[in-house]
Amino acid sequence: MNKTPNMSGLKNFDSITGKEQGTKGGKASGKARREKKLLKDCLQGLLDSEITIDNLTMTGAEHIALKLFDIALNSTNEHAVIKAFTLIRDTVGEKPIEKISMQEIDKNTIDEVEALILEIQSEKTA
Repeated sequence: MNKTPNMSGLKNFDSITGKEQGTKGGKASGKARREKKLLKDCLQGLLDSEITIDNLTMTGAEHIALKLFDIALNSTNEHAVIKAFTLIRDTVGEKPIEKISMQEIDKNTIDEVEALILEIQSEKTA
């Protein structure tokens, strides 16, 4: 059953058009990268800047941490409390480990497991 995809809606690009499209894509990618870097730099500046509230001076990052802790303790929104707690826990390094372990198993172990499976299957059919 050999089906070919319907490509009637696609434009036919020649090599020149493809090159032009590639150039446009490269320029757009560069622009997006520069905008993302600018946003990152602006946010980092805000996190590092000093803020004074009620005669207490702290960095933007410290203020956000304090607000997050306040949400975790005092919010009436259960979802917000859970999210705040999870973010605090993960940030301080107590996030539960999510690991997938890949280990090499020797041929004898595989043969033993396969033999046990065949034995169980034969007992079920008997």
